[in-house]
Amino acid sequence: MLNIGAVLLLLIGAADVIPPCNLPTTVENADITENQQVVYNHGAAVTYACHKNYRMEGEGTIRCQNGQWSPNTPTCIGVKTFCNATQPNITTQCFGSLGGIVEVLLPKTSQNDTYRLKKDNIVIVNIRSETTDWRYSFIASTGIFTIEDVSIKDAGEYSMEVHDADGKQVANTQFYLTIHESRIPFIARSLTVVLLLLAALGVYWALKKKKTSRPRDIALSSMAVDDDVLYVNVSGATGRAGGE
Repeated sequence: MLNIGAVLLLLIGAADVIPPCNLPTTVENADITENQQVVYNHGAAVTYACHKNYRMEGEGTIRCQNGQWSPNTPTCIGVKTFCNATQPNITTQCFGSLGGIVEVLLPKTSQNDTYRLKKDNIVIVNIRSETTDWRYSFIASTGIFTIEDVSIKDAGEYSMEVHDADGKQVANTQFYLTIHESRIPFIARSLTVVLLLLAALGVYWALKKKKTSRPRDIALSSMAVDDDVLYVNVSGATGRAGGE
């Protein structure tokens, strides 16, 4: 008959090993600000923070649960930025965030004025409100030019010319739009992928080594009843007492 110590050993040997988590997913336009580690065991947590001009959607802190991160990693969405480009004869520097909205204040126009808004010398908005991109819009009465869902292709030099009914130029302004991208360079992203692979291989070999090195029969002389030696088969076979 097995004693209590043998039963405990059987339970320990049969218990599943709780796997660790791989390196957490890289979030565009965000950094991990707390608990950066090489290996994340069950219960470990990391916290993300979005870059400037970005807002977070989702939970900022995720936790390792049975080898998986929970909840899903958050996303960082570009927010609205504003730029005043009404000053003539200079090029105003404006900024935008990927996925966000850019509003640029340009000269207001009257009903009899004509205007052309160009990007890199190509007309994108004119008096007939014809645009080359659905994301562009211009309100003549307020002078607000808007770009929605900003992408990297929106970066560049913009100019606007306004003429009155007699064809005389009454306004001429320029601005240059710079788009903020993720600060994580390509090499850093590649290094993250390599570390993920190494961590996965390390976990695999550790589990394999533990499985192959586990003995099938373990002597429990310190737990035996009387002076006999009790042997327990960890694989589940019935225990047998020595000296039968």
